[in-house]
Amino acid sequence: MIERFVDLGVDAGVLSVADYSWYIDKGGSPDLNNLHQSIILPPEKYTMTVTVMNTWNGDINETFSINIPSGKLVIGDPCYGFKYENNKHDAWMDLLEGTDFLKDMKDNRVKIIETGGDGCFDMEINFH
Repeated sequence: MIERFVDLGVDAGVLSVADYSWYIDKGGSPDLNNLHQSIILPPEKYTMTVTVMNTWNGDINETFSINIPSGKLVIGDPCYGFKYENNKHDAWMDLLEGTDFLKDMKDNRVKIIETGGDGCFDMEINFH
């Protein structure tokens, strides 16, 4: 199965491929706005190849496995899934500081794709 996601906005230099529950557990919600795209899948572990063309880091083609226990796979810049309230971005900053700014992601429900900069990108996911 191949899924395509078009015009994914990036403001933090990264895209995430994540289970919906990952956002909730980290104090966020991908339902805050319309900047995330998602698909519904049977809850299980998936191996996939993600392709993102023409990023600041060049073309990206990565294969990895991810757990989707909620059955909802969310694609987008993770920063858009966290509220900014009272001039604070507490949950987002906690996540950044606790993961060496998304470089040390130990949670098997999320994969960070480094675009190297901001912009709009298309992503293709090939499920194996």
